[in-house]
Amino acid sequence: MLQFINKNSTNYYKLVQDKNMSKILITNNKKHKQLVVVGNMLKQLGFSIVYSQTAQETINIIKDNNQKIDLLICNIFLEDMSGFELSKNIRSIEQNLPILFVSQQLTPELIDQLYSSGASDFIAIPCLKVELINRVNNLLKLASYKEQIEECKNRVDTNLQVLQSNAHDAKNPLSSIFSLSGMPATVFTSTEEMQQMLDIVHDASKIVINLINEALDYFKLSNNEMQFEMLPLDILSVLNQVVEINSPLAKVKKQTINFSYDNNAEYLVLADNLKIFRAINNIVGNAIKFSPLGKNIWINISRKNSDIIIQVKDEGPGFKQEELAKVFKENQKFSAKPTGGEISTGLGLMIVKFILDKHNAQIIVTSEEGKGSVFTMYFKPYEKK
Repeated sequence: MLQFINKNSTNYYKLVQDKNMSKILITNNKKHKQLVVVGNMLKQLGFSIVYSQTAQETINIIKDNNQKIDLLICNIFLEDMSGFELSKNIRSIEQNLPILFVSQQLTPELIDQLYSSGASDFIAIPCLKVELINRVNNLLKLASYKEQIEECKNRVDTNLQVLQSNAHDAKNPLSSIFSLSGMPATVFTSTEEMQQMLDIVHDASKIVINLINEALDYFKLSNNEMQFEMLPLDILSVLNQVVEINSPLAKVKKQTINFSYDNNAEYLVLADNLKIFRAINNIVGNAIKFSPLGKNIWINISRKNSDIIIQVKDEGPGFKQEELAKVFKENQKFSAKPTGGEISTGLGLMIVKFILDKHNAQIIVTSEEGKGSVFTMYFKPYEKK
C-alpha cells in the first residue's frame, strides 16, 4: 500500500515549492480504486486533480484547449482500449505531455511496450509515497524543461524569420544605392538630374535604416533589453511632432490629416518621450502608408473620465475579421498592402503594443474590411504632486 512520509521531509517541501498548482489527469479503471488513493494524496499536497474513467474521455480532456493538463497518471488496463493504444493516441495530439503508467504487475515485456508506445515513466503499486512524489516531481520538471527548450527554439526560428524578411526587404533599396552611388558625375546633364538621384539614394537609405532599426528593436524586446526613462510628458506635444513629420508624406499621397484637440485640456502622462513618439508615429505612419491617394486621416486627443484618449482613424483597406486577433503579434503579414510602394516589415504594431504595455496604456483596434481602421490608445494622466 501507499506509505506516508513525514511532512518535514526535504522531498515533500521540494515538491510543494515546484508544483505551481500543476493539473494532473488520472485515468483509472472502474474496477481498481488505488489510483483514487493516489489522487487524494496528490490533492492534499495542493495539486489540481481531474479524473477520467475511459481512454476516450482522457483523449477528449487533453484535446480540450480549456484544460491545460500537466501530467497524466494512467492505469495500463482500461475498459475501452489498452494503455499502450491510449499513449500512442496521446502522442499524436500532444508530444510533450508526461505520461506515468501504474500497474500492479510490471514485467520486462510490459515495460518495453510502455516505452515503445510513448510513456514517460512507470511505477508499480503498491509503492512508497516518497517514490510516487519523486516520480511526479521529476516528470513535471522534465516537462517544464521541454517547454523552455521549445520556447527557445521558437524564438530562434522567429528571429531567423525576422532577419530573412528584413534582409529580403532591404535588398532592393540597397541595390538602388549601390547602382546610383557608383555612377560617374559626368552622366548627369544637370544639377536637377543629380539632385533627383541623390533623393532616390536618400529615400532608399531611409528604408534600409528603418528595417535595421525595427529588427534591432525586435531583438531588444525578445531579450527584454529595451530601456525606458519615464518622465512627466505633455503627450499633445508628441502628437504635434508626429503630425508635423508625417504631413509631407501625406501631402505626397494627396491625403488630408485632420488633427483635433481641446486647447484647454491637460494631457500630461508619465512616459518615455522617444518610445511613445515611436509608437504613435508608427500608427499614424501606417494610416498614411496603407491609405489610398486622396483619402482622409483623423487624429484626435481628448480627456474622458480618467483617461487620455488618442484615436487615429483612416480610410484604408482595413483588416479582415480573422486578422484582427493577430494585429499585434510578431512578424505578421496582412492582406492589405502599402499603397505607395512603401516597405512593411510586420514588426511595427508588435513593437507599438510592447511600448504601450510598458506605459500601462491600452490600445484597441476596430476595423471593417474595405472601410478603414481605428486605433484607440488609452493613457492614464500623470497627477502632479
